Amino acid sequence: MVYSLAATTLTVAAPLGCEASTAEGAEEAADGARPSSEVVATGTDEEMLVLEVTTANRIVVRLPRVEVGQGVTTAVAMMIAEELDARLADVDIPLADARGKGNQFTGGSNSVSSLYGPARQLAATARAKLVTAAARRWHVPARKLRTRGTRVFAPDGRTATFGSLSRSAARITRPAVPTTPKPASQHRVIGRPTTRIDARDIVTGKAKYTGDLAVAGAKPTVVARPPTLGGKVVSVDSAAARAMPGVHAVVRIDGGVAVVAETFHHAFQARDALKIKWAPGPLANLSDTQIRSRLRAAVPKLGTPPSGSAQTEAEFEFAFVSHAPMEVLTAVADVRDGRAEIWFSSQTPQSARDDIAATIGLPASKIRVHVLRGGGSFGRRLNYDAAIEAALISKKARRPVKLMWSRADDVRHGRMRPASHHRIRASHAQGRVVAFAHATASV
Repeated sequence: MVYSLAATTLTVAAPLGCEASTAEGAEEAADGARPSSEVVATGTDEEMLVLEVTTANRIVVRLPRVEVGQGVTTAVAMMIAEELDARLADVDIPLADARGKGNQFTGGSNSVSSLYGPARQLAATARAKLVTAAARRWHVPARKLRTRGTRVFAPDGRTATFGSLSRSAARITRPAVPTTPKPASQHRVIGRPTTRIDARDIVTGKAKYTGDLAVAGAKPTVVARPPTLGGKVVSVDSAAARAMPGVHAVVRIDGGVAVVAETFHHAFQARDALKIKWAPGPLANLSDTQIRSRLRAAVPKLGTPPSGSAQTEAEFEFAFVSHAPMEVLTAVADVRDGRAEIWFSSQTPQSARDDIAATIGLPASKIRVHVLRGGGSFGRRLNYDAAIEAALISKKARRPVKLMWSRADDVRHGRMRPASHHRIRASHAQGRVVAFAHATASV
């Protein structure tokens, strides 16, 4: 099902996860039938993928996923360009803010598979509406019109941009041509080599990340963290730090002591001047050797192999590994006057919003999370510890902050790939594997 949203320009939406259907909404079929499955929706579009054709002749799809270097914005732009016979340069894929409903989870390599149907169906429906609008304007059969490069072409040479047709196309509920997405055999964009739509911006420094944001009043912020995981502040002498030039605030949070300053240089200098007494964390006396020993002992036995077979066995050990994305964790937060606004790169923005709300004591409806591109993730941005910290610091400091975790912060205190121990056995007979057993323990 594809919906027309109430708007002055052509705006269509499809539920995420829908499959591309055949000839949805086609007004004129070969057998003379004129079915239509479209309805006009005036309510929320939070659970949908939405496509808009602007009067400036831009095709815009606000993506409910995050770009962290995997190329999802390029993939979706290709799907849209394919069905609209447009160029990749004509398609804009901004990232959607956290929504109240729907699914904005980015992970498990599922973005392309989950968006492939809705994106293509949206674009095919939009094209059908634009062609129908042009046909009505020129009084020619819609089936004789063609599209290319965000324009509709008539056989007599007349052309119209998508943007100039958008307002009239928005009023069309029954397109005169099928809205069926193209078969793969007709693809000219999908499946063809192309450059990423953001490649030039990335290599020239034009691409904007959280650290590049200039949010009014947001000052650089860093945190002094305990020497052990889960350590707590017993006492802090911040007099020297507060007296240093450029320091705006020093506040205690659960994870340590935060310094808000004019520049990150000022913030790091003041952080190093703090005199903190720490209580050790609950794992202070646990070593890597002990963890490895416990994991090895926890691996279940493999059981009895098939009789008459020979066995090849091996054990494998994987240590904790930092995700180490190129862009360090950064979050901008502005918490005041009973509301909060957070900017950061997140694979789970809806969960982040809910947890931030619970942490700072505000309703989720008062939290606005802006999702930004991330400089790599590898799973690290499934967690949002930096965003929660930024919100807490902003609330306590009573001012906007731009929090940055240093590389050392993330390696020592960030989420890791779990350590694990594996015991594997292959049983074989007469040159063939007859059984395979794999037991593991992880932490």
